[in-house]
Amino acid sequence: MMTTIIQSDQYGNVYFNTMDFNVANFNLGDALLMKIGKKTIEIPFYSGPYCKMNDPILIRKKDKIFLSIRHGCAIKEYNLHVGQRVSFFLLSSKKYWEKENAYSFKEITDKSTYETDEEFANFRPILPNSVHFYRSSSPVDNAYNRASSAIFCVEKYKVSTIIDIADSQKELDNLINVLDDEMKSAICARKIFAIGDDSGLYSQKFSESVAIAMRLIISVKTPCLIHCRAGKRRSGFTCAIIQALYGMSADQIMEDYMLSYKNNNKITYSDNPKRYEYLKNNTIKEILYYINGTDLCHLRKTTEQYLVRIGLSSEEILLLEQKICQ
Repeated sequence: MMTTIIQSDQYGNVYFNTMDFNVANFNLGDALLMKIGKKTIEIPFYSGPYCKMNDPILIRKKDKIFLSIRHGCAIKEYNLHVGQRVSFFLLSSKKYWEKENAYSFKEITDKSTYETDEEFANFRPILPNSVHFYRSSSPVDNAYNRASSAIFCVEKYKVSTIIDIADSQKELDNLINVLDDEMKSAICARKIFAIGDDSGLYSQKFSESVAIAMRLIISVKTPCLIHCRAGKRRSGFTCAIIQALYGMSADQIMEDYMLSYKNNNKITYSDNPKRYEYLKNNTIKEILYYINGTDLCHLRKTTEQYLVRIGLSSEEILLLEQKICQ
């Protein structure tokens, strides 16, 4: 058992001192039992934010251990206050180690290690041999140092429309304002729709963003680019719908999705088959199961059914398929 004190940063995030966890010999991937008053909660201990919406996790960041609940306030959720004592017990050693080990990578920000801007920006066609729909990392958010390469590709492939599923309009405006004049001019020459939401892939809010994206695709001018932050999860979910309606198989969709791990993180099957398969099953395969159910042999039909569930009409789905298959 270990007892520590709740602290809070300037943003209201709850954290604990890393030294207390080191002394207790808690390790990444462990399952801990967190006791607050009479309430006890099982909580995973990770090095990254791998939680679903409102699920609690402990995240190690340098000298702090953050108590995170995605899109929620831990202080309000658990009725906490700064200075309060919280106890932790080791529930199961390495229970979550496979996930921690698979996801313990960094986004690569050094362009010199890539042969092309396309690879570095995670930029590629969504459909085979298509010149109408592309996906990439963000051309406006330079968090991974990829914005200039993404903008280069936007200009090279004459992208007319950008669908940003990472940012709200306010966030987009703020990101554009800090770009240099040349990059800002290139971005503002395109029609941009900011429909982003970060509530989690399986939330109602994200479903609403997906429905907006599908309706935009019906009407916007192509070539069209779809992006989130790294061009991986939210983009991958949206692109999987487009690819299924086009007629791509589940294996083809998963293979394309995993190119984002190759481009962003240099993770390939040949280098580490176990990690590759875990990431594939935990990301794109889970996405396909969510959209299509466990039968991945009739993707077009089950994707159409998913679109009906999130509010598209039969006429809209027909127009969407005609636009995708143009």
